[in-house]
Amino acid sequence: LIRQLLLDAEPLIHRVNRKHQVPIKFRVFSRPGTPPFAESMDFHYIGLDPTHWPKAPTAMVKMEEFLSTPVLTLPPHSARVRDVISVCANLMGGVHFGRNADATDDVILRTDRMIQVGDVSTVVKLLGEICNVVLAAMHPLATQICRK
Repeated sequence: LIRQLLLDAEPLIHRVNRKHQVPIKFRVFSRPGTPPFAESMDFHYIGLDPTHWPKAPTAMVKMEEFLSTPVLTLPPHSARVRDVISVCANLMGGVHFGRNADATDDVILRTDRMIQVGDVSTVVKLLGEICNVVLAAMHPLATQICRK
């Protein structure tokens, strides 16, 4: 569903919002840029969901910026939010096993195999964060629809 909401040729979020025209903004951690130490790291996980960190600086971003936000790095490649959603849907069985992996996809697949957060794979944890941010962004639209 998250793939259909955000990544399809005509994202479901746009189809549903066509009538209501509610501005959709995604609240994420604000980052001034890549940390200076990131180049020397073997792995870099960049959290998205500020829900549990109320004092952390955040930014409200439009959908394209949200989807383009880098979230995983295994040098020399990085993966963005859109890449994580796509790999989970198309390569990890979320929808089907439908295409060959490229270098960006491989960052996500290798991370999923190698690193866990507690007893959950890093990619599943990250997809959960993505879903939380998307649900919060959809709340104003859901409220508007329910008023009608």
